[in-house]
Amino acid sequence: MASHLHQLDLDGDVGIARPGVNKFITIPRTVVGKLIGKGGTTIKSLQSKSGARINIVDCQVTITGEVAKVKRAETVIWELVGDQRLKTIKIGQTQIRLLIGARGARIRSIQEESGAR
Repeated sequence: MASHLHQLDLDGDVGIARPGVNKFITIPRTVVGKLIGKGGTTIKSLQSKSGARINIVDCQVTITGEVAKVKRAETVIWELVGDQRLKTIKIGQTQIRLLIGARGARIRSIQEESGAR
């Protein structure tokens, strides 16, 4: 008996997943709405133009399809959101106090100035 992979599309319809690759990217929460667009118009347009399937859950974007289509969709997404890739900074255990500051004052200040969380 053949097994089938299922995926949920933007309209809530379940369909058979097509073979291809998955690319996972994380975008800032502040640009999720911009990527989806009013009533999903932007993401639907991106899917139509790229030929790739795009799904967003919280800040996690999954792009599925043929390699070239996935690359095209990723490029367009980064252009749309201003290439605001999330960055991780590793600091030593001894530096945590300095980063947080007294009662969290320094980290709150950094978050307010940068918009980062």
